[in-house]
Amino acid sequence: MPYPENSLETVFEEASVQLRKQLPFVLYRKPGADQLLGIFQGNRDVNLITDFTKRGFVFAPFNTAQGVVVLQPDKRVSAVLPSMVDDGTETGRATLVEDASAKGAYLKKVHMCIEEIKKGTIRKVVFSRRIHVKTGKSAFSIFEKSLNLYPNAFCYLFYHPQVGTWLGATPETLLRVEGQHLETVSLAGTSAAQTPKWKNKEFDEQQMVTDFIATALSDKTSELIISETSTVKAGKLWHLQTRFVGELRGHVPLRDVVTALHPTPAVCGLPRDKAKTLIERHEGYDRAYYTGFLGELNLHHAGSMEFYVNLRCMQLTGDEAMLYVGGGLTGASDPMVEWQETQNKSRTMLRLL
Repeated sequence: MPYPENSLETVFEEASVQLRKQLPFVLYRKPGADQLLGIFQGNRDVNLITDFTKRGFVFAPFNTAQGVVVLQPDKRVSAVLPSMVDDGTETGRATLVEDASAKGAYLKKVHMCIEEIKKGTIRKVVFSRRIHVKTGKSAFSIFEKSLNLYPNAFCYLFYHPQVGTWLGATPETLLRVEGQHLETVSLAGTSAAQTPKWKNKEFDEQQMVTDFIATALSDKTSELIISETSTVKAGKLWHLQTRFVGELRGHVPLRDVVTALHPTPAVCGLPRDKAKTLIERHEGYDRAYYTGFLGELNLHHAGSMEFYVNLRCMQLTGDEAMLYVGGGLTGASDPMVEWQETQNKSRTMLRLL
């Protein structure tokens, strides 16, 4: 049995021992699943990959040139989770105090980006910011709360002494591959309304991501089925989503598929290289693993992967949590609306604190 069954308390205790020994581990739960999975590495090595042929749990930064980390599965554990609270509950409603200086700096940078977009060389850029929050909670208590609040997200707690402690509840799949079978999604647009009313800006933004993925996969798949766009809920937010299902051609390396997709316009922009340059010029900080990707690689058999985009995440250091939030900018964007979108997105993580 690949994952010996344990109680949730036992898995947390084993992970706590790993943390005290400064040994890498990851705990995670897949969307809609009732099982917590864990991978423990027996040493402090930083295992970097480029070709996606190794086996383990991948943790990749936004800029993959910084090094894609994989935890080696020296030990694997699992636990059956109790019934989860529904996504729509009001438990843990978050209140965010507005930081006037942070708001002013963000609005100024967003305005600069929009002006760059209006010049016509960039169609879209995803701009983000960080939020510092003091917290007296342990990483495990925050993680356990994420499991309860966000049953339909990929929830994880990742630790490596050379990488840090990261925690998230992401709604977005980057890529799922089993043999030749491939699945992915395009996810864009955000609404906090009870019944979202999408505007052209959101539909255009979603179509950019959809077109990008279709083009990126066109020469790597022999068949690619693209669904109609639908509205999906992630926590208290709504998004536009389009699903892709296809069959990979011949022996296309997994590395080529990942490289073609990451970073998508949903986390970077279009054209990708120009948007990335604009991000590096104006954001003013290193995203590190925010908007990177993470998940299982070749764990069940060679040629299998299940990666998620690292959205709705935080980095934990001592008694401080660093939250990461962002949104897509186009020439039609309103800086104040974009600010409010990041405020809304931050509540996903703030509810845990």
